[in-house]
Amino acid sequence: MSKQTDDHLRTTHRTVLMHWSKTCEWRRCVVEKEVKRHPRNTKSSCLMEATFGVMESISKDHLMKACSHFWTRVE
Repeated sequence: MSKQTDDHLRTTHRTVLMHWSKTCEWRRCVVEKEVKRHPRNTKSSCLMEATFGVMESISKDHLMKACSHFWTRVE
């Protein structure tokens, strides 16, 4: 593989990871906002159940909209 191709792949990979992490950061913010609305007494019962519930209830449209902001930059 030529040096130019290798550099291009490395830059593309870095860009994809950067945008992917921003999407995950958005999702994490949504989950934290929803979970922290009510106090939780125990980690195992309340907090984990609330976290899983919010992760499952994030609508596909919201996730697609967040990802679409970054897809155009990656392509």
